[in-house]
Amino acid sequence: MAMPMVRAGRVLRGGSACALAHRSCTEGSGWVSCGVICCRMGQHGLWWGHRSVDNSGDPCVLFLGQYEHSFDDKGRIAIPKAIRDAWDVERDGQAWCAVPWVGGVIRLYTEKGFQARAGIGQPTLTPDPVEAELRATLFGLSSRIEPDAAGRIRVPEEMRRLTGLGSEVVLVGAGDWLEIRDRAQWSQSKRKRLEALPEVMAQLERRRRGDRGAQDVTPSDGCA
Repeated sequence: MAMPMVRAGRVLRGGSACALAHRSCTEGSGWVSCGVICCRMGQHGLWWGHRSVDNSGDPCVLFLGQYEHSFDDKGRIAIPKAIRDAWDVERDGQAWCAVPWVGGVIRLYTEKGFQARAGIGQPTLTPDPVEAELRATLFGLSSRIEPDAAGRIRVPEEMRRLTGLGSEVVLVGAGDWLEIRDRAQWSQSKRKRLEALPEVMAQLERRRRGDRGAQDVTPSDGCA
């Protein structure tokens, strides 16, 4: 049975102006798509956000929230049911792509989401040396991981060792991807992250404007 009607939005772009037009949507068991702004009824309530669109024009999963989990003795971690339920094989692929990142983080992309972002420069047999090093590092250290029947993924031991992650971790939604982070460090950094948010947003706005004269401010430690 459909849930009660909810209000959602659709962004209309004309030149540099953006207008928000509302329309009614019916919430069911999955995502409600109203243009590019969508909502979903999950365990944390009604989620709102701009869902990304891949190269085919189809909307991608929007990862939100935080989930405390632990690696088992085999290096496996369970993907939350709310995330598994939002997964679409044709849109997202059969697997996750795990990428070790700076700051003790492992990023998890949907298989097709990672493929859509994997293009670097133009195809060539003689790439720029900097680009070649980037490719070797980024793709060489990444791993494609298919979930098992229980929805668990096995993260390679080397990747966990490179990022310094122990068994107690948290899965953090980052919009287009998930991040596996150290649970204690994440818990301790949340207040600093929230307090630094206005300056980080202002910094990104300066970059969008191309304001070279403004001095960027690096967030406090623990906000990587």
